[in-house]
Amino acid sequence: MDDYLQFVSVDNFQGSFNVKELFAETLVPLIANKPFAQQLNLDLAARWADYSGSGGIWAWKAGLNWQTTSELRFRGTISRDIRAASLEERFDSQGQGASVSDPFLGDMNYTTFQIRGGNPNVNPEKADTFTVGAVYQPSFASGLSVSLDWYSIKVKGAISLLSVQTIVDTCYKTQDPEYCGRITRDSGSGLITNVQNTYINVNHQKVSGFDLEADYNRDVKIFGGGAESINARFLGSYMTKYAIGSTNYVGQVGTAFPGDGYPKFRGTANLTYNNGPFGLFLQERFIGAAKNNVDYTTGVQIENNKVDPAYYTDLRVSYNFKGISNGDWEMYLNVTNLFDKNPPLVPSYSVFVGTGYGSNERIYDLLGRRFTMGLRFRY
Repeated sequence: MDDYLQFVSVDNFQGSFNVKELFAETLVPLIANKPFAQQLNLDLAARWADYSGSGGIWAWKAGLNWQTTSELRFRGTISRDIRAASLEERFDSQGQGASVSDPFLGDMNYTTFQIRGGNPNVNPEKADTFTVGAVYQPSFASGLSVSLDWYSIKVKGAISLLSVQTIVDTCYKTQDPEYCGRITRDSGSGLITNVQNTYINVNHQKVSGFDLEADYNRDVKIFGGGAESINARFLGSYMTKYAIGSTNYVGQVGTAFPGDGYPKFRGTANLTYNNGPFGLFLQERFIGAAKNNVDYTTGVQIENNKVDPAYYTDLRVSYNFKGISNGDWEMYLNVTNLFDKNPPLVPSYSVFVGTGYGSNERIYDLLGRRFTMGLRFRY
């Protein structure tokens, strides 16, 4: 497969691999129509896959669904999950600049070069996943559904890039040839001239947390004029652990390794109101307070390590013209980031492009208020 991109500074890459798969799934009813067990089912699934370059591997899942009453259901699963490396993780290698503090030279700071990217021989990562939760639909509040789930994921051999600094520090501390063999030095000055920073299977990665969802639907009579209904929904995620090795990165939103950012809390609440052909959708997105880097101390590595919480409001208004030309016409207006909120300050610096960044675009809205108007026709 070739990767051809226009108007970006990413080089083309080429590569391919083959995969063979076998899959089976079954549902086993265990109990039905008993006190405190209206229904108890066992879900079983298994998959075998053979990837060229890494060989065969199994994945499986076992889950229980226990409907105790019409109001309350418990659920839980345990599984072995796998993920093979993508084409990019296997074949896309590019040269980039990198800064390093070299412990072999008295922590001298300088800029070096890295080959960053693909490794065709990287193995699939394995994850042991355990989830348990409950769904409550009370009879006294028709239309209300609340679910709470806890999850724990332990990844073995996670496919990941290390930072140049991590490779150099690990070589210095352990003299491990796996890390030291990635470093090339100038024979005269002793400075690092190149680091082979390709994807590898790191030791382990652990993720855990809670997911909460609440949904409420109800027909109402407020303004009249047409069939009225309200839907309110809340989705919240509270992460308790995102650990790579011994470091827990929960609460870090800066672009330092591992780079993507992992807020402790995220939430989305939305309200939908329909009245005949008229529709209104209002949404609030929330990202909790965090740190730029969990390893930084305010006043030492950074002046202010605190990152403020972020709130974004979205609005959608629509009107449906039914029956025109034997079809449905919908006119709509979307406004994203209604109050034009700026992203919180998350300063970072890229040696490769030689510029600084004010925030993390993977998490926060960097574009500000924007409008979309349209006309949709269904036939």
